[in-house]
Amino acid sequence: MIASDAGDLLAQISTDGGTSWTTLWTEDDETGFIDDGDGDEDTDLYNQNIVPVQVSLTPYIGQANVKIRFRYIGTDADGVSIDDVKVLAGTLGTSEASSKAKSTSIYPNPTKGEISIKTDKKIKSSTVSDLSGKSVMRSTSEKIDISSLPKGMYLVKVEFADGSATTEKVIKE
Repeated sequence: MIASDAGDLLAQISTDGGTSWTTLWTEDDETGFIDDGDGDEDTDLYNQNIVPVQVSLTPYIGQANVKIRFRYIGTDADGVSIDDVKVLAGTLGTSEASSKAKSTSIYPNPTKGEISIKTDKKIKSSTVSDLSGKSVMRSTSEKIDISSLPKGMYLVKVEFADGSATTEKVIKE
């Protein structure tokens, strides 16, 4: 929450260890101010009035070097309040799981060589990462030959032209 005319608070994410940042959410000073009228700015924000904000981090699952920060841009840092930050792993509901299953599949899994990506969407790029998050292969096609990779589990992140993304586990035999 931001006190009136104090500035903006941004939630940002970096996928390169903090070199560059993308804004996920902004709280501006016009919408976050709650004033109790007593002239004491330290007690103006009430827990029962603070609206929880949820930001999806799904596009960043499986990526290495991910950092999240809160950045304040303004004139009065005393007007900033951040509380109860939680990062949760969500479970897809039945309709979401069905939709995801229908929209994208990666096969065969497990595989000894080439994997295919079946989707109704236009693929922008695909990244194969090891479990440490290190990118080991990139592609723009619907087929990826992973035969040169060692046996193990990998994460395949598929980014689509519409800006959405999905990540699937693939086992290389």
